[in-house]
Amino acid sequence: MSHHRRHSSTGGVTTRSTTTRREDLNNATRDKVAKAGNSTATSDVSDLIIHLVNESSLGMYRIQEHVHKKVPQLVADKRDIRTLSSQLTRASSNLHDAHDIVQGMNRIDSFSRCTDYLNRIAIAVGDGGAVGGKGGKGSGK
Repeated sequence: MSHHRRHSSTGGVTTRSTTTRREDLNNATRDKVAKAGNSTATSDVSDLIIHLVNESSLGMYRIQEHVHKKVPQLVADKRDIRTLSSQLTRASSNLHDAHDIVQGMNRIDSFSRCTDYLNRIAIAVGDGGAVGGKGGKGSGK
């Protein structure tokens, strides 16, 4: 019976060697298709990975470029803000000092006496105006 399988028969039954050759051809074809498919798939995945890596690298480059352009301007702006802040602090301090001095002038007797003398001089000259808000033109004095 094994002798019969090795040789072709006329009843449409294929021999073992023909079946083996067909299987070998089918396996070889599958291997070629699989290798080609794997190569294409590998190539596509490789291209995708390269694109993703390049895309993130390009994004980081753009961020770095932006930082290099903006940092010098930000440093200059910070320096200007510090200068303005220092000037505002000094101006505020001067304003508070001037306010305190003006408030303290009301308590100084010599200033009130000067005001009285100026009023007397104004009345003596005939102006009738008073210094310091007392009297004045048309006040009836």
